[in-house]
Amino acid sequence: MTGWIRRRWESDGPIVRGGLLFLAVGLSYAAGSTTTFLWFNALGSIAVFFPSAGVTLAALVLTPVRMWPIVLAAAASAEVIVDLSHDIPLDTSLGYALANTVEPLVGATLLRRFAPDLDLGRLSGLLTFIACAVVASPAVGAVIGATNNQLDGGTEWGDFWLSWWIGDGLGVLVVASAVLAVASRAKGWHVGAISWRAAALVPLTMVLVGAVFWLEELWLIFPGIALLAWTAFAAGTVGVAVAGFGMAFAAAHATAHGHDFFDTVGVSPETGLIYLQVALGFVIGGALAIAAAVSERDDTMRAFGRSEEERRRTEALLDRTELLQRMASRMGVALTREAVGEVATTTTIGGLGARAAILIVGGEDGRPVVAGLSGYRDDSAAALSELVDRIADLPVVRAFDSGAITSFSSRSEGVARFKSLEGVPEPPHAALAVPLLSEGATVGAIAWDFGPERPIDRDVRALAQAVATQCALALERARLSEIEHRFALEVQSAMLPSAGRLPSSVDVMTYYRPSERHLEVGGDWYDVTLAADDELVVAVGDVVGRGLEASAAMGQLRSAASALARATNGPAEVLAGLDRFAEDIDAATFSTACCARFTPATGSLRYAAAGHPPPLLVTRDGYSLLEGGRSLPLCLAPKPRGEAAVTVPPGALVAFYTDGLVERRSEMIDAGIDRVGTALQRVLAKSLDLVMESIVAEMLADAPAEDDVALVVLRREPQAIAA
Repeated sequence: MTGWIRRRWESDGPIVRGGLLFLAVGLSYAAGSTTTFLWFNALGSIAVFFPSAGVTLAALVLTPVRMWPIVLAAAASAEVIVDLSHDIPLDTSLGYALANTVEPLVGATLLRRFAPDLDLGRLSGLLTFIACAVVASPAVGAVIGATNNQLDGGTEWGDFWLSWWIGDGLGVLVVASAVLAVASRAKGWHVGAISWRAAALVPLTMVLVGAVFWLEELWLIFPGIALLAWTAFAAGTVGVAVAGFGMAFAAAHATAHGHDFFDTVGVSPETGLIYLQVALGFVIGGALAIAAAVSERDDTMRAFGRSEEERRRTEALLDRTELLQRMASRMGVALTREAVGEVATTTTIGGLGARAAILIVGGEDGRPVVAGLSGYRDDSAAALSELVDRIADLPVVRAFDSGAITSFSSRSEGVARFKSLEGVPEPPHAALAVPLLSEGATVGAIAWDFGPERPIDRDVRALAQAVATQCALALERARLSEIEHRFALEVQSAMLPSAGRLPSSVDVMTYYRPSERHLEVGGDWYDVTLAADDELVVAVGDVVGRGLEASAAMGQLRSAASALARATNGPAEVLAGLDRFAEDIDAATFSTACCARFTPATGSLRYAAAGHPPPLLVTRDGYSLLEGGRSLPLCLAPKPRGEAAVTVPPGALVAFYTDGLVERRSEMIDAGIDRVGTALQRVLAKSLDLVMESIVAEMLADAPAEDDVALVVLRREPQAIAA
């Protein structure tokens, strides 16, 4: 109804709106003024309260300033008409009209100045309303009214002023507060919603207060006051204002119709009237104050609740952001499907409040393959892996097949929808499965199992989808890296030498293992070349960097070393040639290399190293580092480079290697070299293939393939060594 009135009001033109406002205020004012005369049926008498004072004040507060002249004109016109109808002279009527227009104008002006956003549901607003409209403005109107009455030959000025002030103040408190409180429902003031039970307190309070005067039972005033206080808690400002209006109306009506209430309490009607006005003012004002305090308390609790909810949302957002950032950081170095699965499942369990997680991806044949499991018991993990391999009906498999999110919130629902869950030793109480989509294609799926039954709300779904997006991107990076890795390995393998013809007095064994760190290959290389006069040239090297560029540089350096081995007379010349060659290859700059020229017939070994780890000579008496002929890496050493020479005894071993064999994060490189020398001496009497097998087992069995490993081992006179 309120909305219809507002729409009609806004659709009408200003003249129509002004006319309707004039009519509404004038009729309301006249009704209040006439009621006052009817209560006492005595000209010039002052009632318990003057309702019209509240009508005018409320109208001014509820209308814009430009409409105030219409409100004041309506009130003045109604005042004059009613006064004339009760035989009050025109000049006196005009004086009362002046008083009853100046008074609400002062009150509304003060309220607009000190409470522009008046809210009776707040203590500050209520106190400002009482100070400006209930106390101050009626005092101004009382001055004009008492002066007008004195000029008309009426009662003593002070008595009339006091009666006017109290009556109009009570009228504003009773009527204006009720009108403003009811109107506040449309303006959104903090008056609270009212249930039908709370609304029932209003007429009950009015009946009890009326009974005090009609039945002349004074004790009934106490339950009436208690009910009014209860109304303050239950119905808020609106309930108290309406109930207060009813109380004041009942009291005024009862005392105006000849009941002997004042005789019952033993006071004169004049004194009793003052007592009644003061009592009504304090009771109604106090109840309004209680209602405002309750409203502010409720507002505080609601604001606290909102702030707590906002705090929880903020914390959840921060947790989500932290989770995604942590995932992004770890995903940046997860360049295999298994690494992506491990990061996704271990990182997100806590963030989503899950018990366990599983990630599957599409295999080479398109069938789902488990890439990561976390949080499951061993028997559950084994069962899930088997079920995924059989493409059983699991939430994660269905999300993979359908490309759509799937979930359930209870174990009974899950088992009913996914029959294969019966084969899991510990079925989830709730689950959420999200497909991993890359460029519109499903590349995998991730699912979370929750311990207690729970609804899968919108926030959890949103976080799960954000995680799935990161997983899909990481899987795509892993796929591209695997392609690059395989290609680089093929290139690198093609560039490494194959076994060729060797003199019978020397045996050579080689080993190479590529790096799997970040799915990149490095630039380690080796070459074994048979030069003129049955001399054997061995070279190993390490190109700085990783990936295809390093592999290409490695191949070029190896080819150059092989060619230089046939065209030069010693290892220093090979390194000098590599210096010149590397200057034209960006990726080869600062590379290291070691070259040796071995004459099997005499055991002579000439060698030189450009920033490379020294070769190891292993004999029956021990092992030693061949540290002669050392110089800076390629492109850095002054010319010419030096070399050294040593005689290799029959049956001795010489090992050439790259740092991937001996370098570990947990120890100095010298310790790694010592371990290789000790291991070689331990197997010196073994055949060369067993020597190589032992060294690989000793040095690399438990070591992650973080760097390339190249190893060349030669032995003089292998035919003299027992197998």
